[in-house]
Amino acid sequence: MLRIAQLAKPDSLVLLKGKIQLEFTLDESPSATTEPRAASKKAIQDVLLPEGLLAVKASVECQTLEQLQQLLLTKLGQNSIATRRRYAQSIARWFFTDGIDGLLRRVWVAYQDEAILTDVLRWAFLEQEPLMGACVAEALFPLENGIAIPASYFDKFLEDSLREAPPEKTRERLKINLKRLGFLERAKGKPDRLTPIASLFEKPSPADEPPPACWRSPAPEYRSGQFRP
Repeated sequence: MLRIAQLAKPDSLVLLKGKIQLEFTLDESPSATTEPRAASKKAIQDVLLPEGLLAVKASVECQTLEQLQQLLLTKLGQNSIATRRRYAQSIARWFFTDGIDGLLRRVWVAYQDEAILTDVLRWAFLEQEPLMGACVAEALFPLENGIAIPASYFDKFLEDSLREAPPEKTRERLKINLKRLGFLERAKGKPDRLTPIASLFEKPSPADEPPPACWRSPAPEYRSGQFRP
């Protein structure tokens, strides 16, 4: 199983006993005096994991990115050709930055495992979308699995990153994407909760399940560039 615990640039890709392990190096945690990290852009695009999965599988039939993008125009299910073209461009930017025969296609060819490929797709998206990536690495990672997260937690993160009040569309899309990526459990009328990624593909053993105290932990708070659970 591919485990991506934190977001950072991978230092290496290690193959161990038929499994993939991405090794990361993280920057030191920001101090209270560190300037808030500015996002490179305010817009957040919808994550396209199912479409990315389809694209990587289809890429084995293609010799160039141009061929893949043309093929996606026929394979993607959206009614609008403009939407399919936009999705094809986003897929190429997120998942094929290293070319048609890049990491994701090589992972698929080697393992033929959708769970492993989905993990790498998730990492690739977060690597290319700095605001989403920063949210996972800096805001979610320090928290306990299962903890209830108030809406103000994400709002404060966005305000600190953007240095201004975030647009409503950005606030909502951030949380929608976190749910689609598997990091957030969302239910109407209930607080958002942090979901352990491994539970998407494995049934946890009793020892892996979070203790009841995890669910009773105080709501996290974001203060001056530091996240305080």
